[in-house]
Amino acid sequence: MKRKVMILGLALAAFTACQKNDEIGLNPGITEISPANLPSSSQTFIDNNFRGEVVTDAYKVTGTDNKVTYEAFMTNNTNLVFHEDSDLSGFGNINSRMGLEGEMFEGGMQNMGMFGNGNTMGNGSGGMMGSRNGNGYDGMMGDGEHEFRDHPEAMPEELDLSELPSSMMNYLNENYPEKEILMAFEIGLEDELVEYQVLIQDIGGMIFDKDGNFKDMIRRGMGHCENYDEMDMEDIPANVIEYVESHYPENEIIRVRMGTNDNYSEIQVLMEDVGILIFDTDGKFIKLEERRRSHRG
Repeated sequence: MKRKVMILGLALAAFTACQKNDEIGLNPGITEISPANLPSSSQTFIDNNFRGEVVTDAYKVTGTDNKVTYEAFMTNNTNLVFHEDSDLSGFGNINSRMGLEGEMFEGGMQNMGMFGNGNTMGNGSGGMMGSRNGNGYDGMMGDGEHEFRDHPEAMPEELDLSELPSSMMNYLNENYPEKEILMAFEIGLEDELVEYQVLIQDIGGMIFDKDGNFKDMIRRGMGHCENYDEMDMEDIPANVIEYVESHYPENEIIRVRMGTNDNYSEIQVLMEDVGILIFDTDGKFIKLEERRRSHRG
């Protein structure tokens, strides 16, 4: 086994995950598909930019305008939205048409990504999210108005990286010096800038305030979310290493993280071409989240 862990820029960088109690609001326009049935170029994007992550849930969405998008939810709690031609169009709630139970509460949105109708990489646009009451969405996201903390006129606008505040760039360069910014949006209310959201290679979606100060990671669904902290090789239990060497001697460990999911502490080992091996904190193997791909990037 190649005993190599790719260390992300900041030693204390956290990965977020939620227990699987958030329900997807499926309607006739939303079809759950196998992750292996995502478009080939979408899979290639994920393989290239979120190396080792597993797509656990995937959906094909047909809007009332008959435009098709695909959405992929990954193990690190990041969701990506792709156009039918597989161009990335959004992340978090930006251009997403998937409603998750637990994201809404009376009075506004908490810890969520933003919303629909910004252009993507200069190619087309996504629909706006559905109207909302205190308990959830009235219909599919992507149709009608959307509220951001009780403001229905909130709109995201995709930005060129040169337009991002220097304070944000300094933060990202300091903490994630080898990671690429994959997409960036600013969220405005009328003429007022509220915040920025950026998608970072391997890390996921991040929220910054209007001055470029880091606020939070983007999470889909409220659930019981906890942080997954990166682990160094020397901190991994010996029996975890023994298990990996015994079962996957030719495979590479990409990175390892430890945290709490569904009130249980666990260790996740991301393996090249295998998936994510999950162990308890004593190093006992629990399960494998397989890659489930039909295409290679």
